[in-house]
This record gives sequence, structure tokens and C-alpha cells, in this order.
Amino acid sequence: MQGGASAEWTLDQLLRFFNGAKDIASGALASVTNEHRKIHEGDSFTCHFDNTVTNIGEMTVIAFNTPDTTKWIHLVVEYSASAEAAAMLVESPSIDVDEGTDLTIHNRNRNSANASGVSSIETVPEVGKATSYNEAQAAGANITTTTQLSRRHIGAGMGPFGSGGSKLLRDEFMLKQNTQYAIILEALNNDTNVHNLSLSWYENVSQA
Repeated sequence: MQGGASAEWTLDQLLRFFNGAKDIASGALASVTNEHRKIHEGDSFTCHFDNTVTNIGEMTVIAFNTPDTTKWIHLVVEYSASAEAAAMLVESPSIDVDEGTDLTIHNRNRNSANASGVSSIETVPEVGKATSYNEAQAAGANITTTTQLSRRHIGAGMGPFGSGGSKLLRDEFMLKQNTQYAIILEALNNDTNVHNLSLSWYENVSQA
């Protein structure tokens, strides 16, 4: 190698390198992003939840546990609301179990039978499910929001996020393994507020 440096690759590393350059659907060599490749491999997932609230402080929530493995979750969250709201990604919240509803997780490769490694917020967590909460369920679950990795304001009269129609925000994080997360929209006034949470992620074994 240049500069006098040398490196030895194991057979496993070489196989990972060359297989990573091949589209498993067609077998052709391809130049694609890792995120797109994960869709082809069946390791990319999505879920969503819609809810309408009418009072200040009411929450719409999706929560889940990440798996206790080095197959880490690379998460993108999209939030929208029809009135003022706070959008939050919360790490290690306190959530009372068995208060929400099991939420279906879809594989983004519709030909794949792979299931996600995340699990629901229940006494016996169900792998391959998240948990959704409407405003009443969120209140009953006593959700705390102490560690906010992201907090964004979706508000009336705020430039491109002004009132009228939906407002879209987007955050991306690589989540900690064996940790609980909550994605929250909280109403900031008493207007009728249509909340939408849409989560997309891929699961990738860390090479660290």
C-alpha cells in the first residue's frame, strides 16, 4: 500500500466487501447506499401511528425496546402535526407497561420474511412489535421525557412551519442497544391537532 503501510484482510472481511457490492435481488454489481442495500437484504423496517388530540399536553407516542445485540438500530423519524406541537425523541423514558397497543412493524422489502429485533413495551415484550399510545393511553402510562435526544417545535407562524396543513420534521439517530425509546408528539394548545408519527430504520451489525 502507499506510504509503506500494509494491511491484511481476513477471508470474512473480503467476502463482506465483495458481497456488499452485489445486489442480492439481481446478482449484479451495484453502487448503492448502505441504507438502500438494507432494504434489499430485508433488514429495513417501518411503522406509523396517527392520532387526533384536542387538549394542550396530550401526547401521541410510539415506543419500543432495542435488542440487546450489536445489530444496531439506525432510525429516521418523521413527525407531522396540524397545529402547534413539540416533537421529541426520548431515550430511556419511564413507561408503565401494558398501557399501549401493539403496533405492526412492516419489512420494507415486501418479499422478505425477516422480522425486526425491536420489542414492545409489555410485561413480556413481543419481539417484532412496537407499542403505540393515544392521548389516554399515554396519560395512563405515565411517560417521562427526561433525556430528550431531540426536541423540535412544530408551530403556528414559524416560517416554513407556519399554521395551515401538516408540518414535517425529520431526525436521524443510531440508537443504543438494550434501551427503551419513545417518539412523542405533544400538543401545545387546545386546537384540534392531527398527529402523525412515521418511523423508518434499518438494522446493521456493528463492525466496531
